[in-house]
Amino acid sequence: MNRRNEDGLELVRATVPCSRDQPGLSIRRTMDEQQLLHERLRASEARYRACFEGAPVGQALTNLDGSFIEVNPTFAAMLGYTPAEVIGRRFSELTHPDDVAGSIAARDTLLKGQQTSRMEKRYLRKDGTVLWTDLSVRLLRDSQEMPLYFVVHVIDISEHKRVEEEFRKEEKRRRDLEVELSQAQKLQAVGQLAAGIAHEINTPT
Repeated sequence: MNRRNEDGLELVRATVPCSRDQPGLSIRRTMDEQQLLHERLRASEARYRACFEGAPVGQALTNLDGSFIEVNPTFAAMLGYTPAEVIGRRFSELTHPDDVAGSIAARDTLLKGQQTSRMEKRYLRKDGTVLWTDLSVRLLRDSQEMPLYFVVHVIDISEHKRVEEEFRKEEKRRRDLEVELSQAQKLQAVGQLAAGIAHEINTPT
């Protein structure tokens, strides 16, 4: 039986029947949502993979001990290797001996809390030649701020360094020539002075 409230409005009691299929609908809805999440995750991974593999700069992921987990083709090609030849090796194996200590120090500062690290660093290519790079490293952490792995970005600056070295050599040659010219001018001045004195001595008054 329906009742009326204080304003005279009729209150209607309605009963919603419980369907036996309701649990199945809930499970199916959950499965659909999970499938959608999986599809979104696969799409995100595909986009990441495309960006990583096709990046025009070198990219890599390393474990906390410095061993490579992933490297993109650009970075491997810079070193003269295939990605498979680099994965599993430690960065110190590919680093110029004079830059190993600096690289370890930079890694330690990241583990102590610094957000990013950037430096000019030399690697050794497979053929033994030097690869100059502009290196940026970032440490990724989990939700508990525990370190996970390092994200590495590498730009080849070997040509820039070559030009820089040529400029330095040319600048040194210019300074050396200036010194030689100055010395020659001094010798010339001394010679002229000596000739003048000799002329005065040999000229009767």
